[in-house]
Amino acid sequence: GELGISESIQQMAESLFEQYTEQEEIYGNALEVLAVACLYTACKVESVPLSPDDFANVPETAITRVILLRRVKSIASTLGLDPRAFFDPTQYVDHYCEDIGLDDKVAERAHEILTIADEAGIGGGKSPTGRAAAAIYNACLDLDRKVTQSELGNAADVTEVTIRNRYQDQ
Repeated sequence: GELGISESIQQMAESLFEQYTEQEEIYGNALEVLAVACLYTACKVESVPLSPDDFANVPETAITRVILLRRVKSIASTLGLDPRAFFDPTQYVDHYCEDIGLDDKVAERAHEILTIADEAGIGGGKSPTGRAAAAIYNACLDLDRKVTQSELGNAADVTEVTIRNRYQDQ
């Protein structure tokens, strides 16, 4: 509820939980971690632009980003889910542009930049949130829009250094 996740995504998370527990022994695992990981996995499958940090930052949730991602990796592997859904930066672009108040032209250009970078093999294995923020920054420079790395870093929950590094990669 804290993250505004739709009922359909919650139902998908329940289904993932059931499928996972049918295939894996969960004795000794924290059910809260497994439930949150299934919810995050469902969000990724449906391209909901929430990051691991969004889940880790929910008050009164005893989960860290690292623990969440480890469990998500296990769920995805066990259930045979496409790992590309977890590394796609494009799902974050529109979300961040909207948060900062940037227009559709910036989002379109950022998507183009990510496509070009992917085709060139640039950025693989890097944080999708950082790649998206850098593409937006790159697009703003291309289109002469004013945005700071600090604004983008706050929206994407990444450091300015990450944005600069991913921008240089792109």
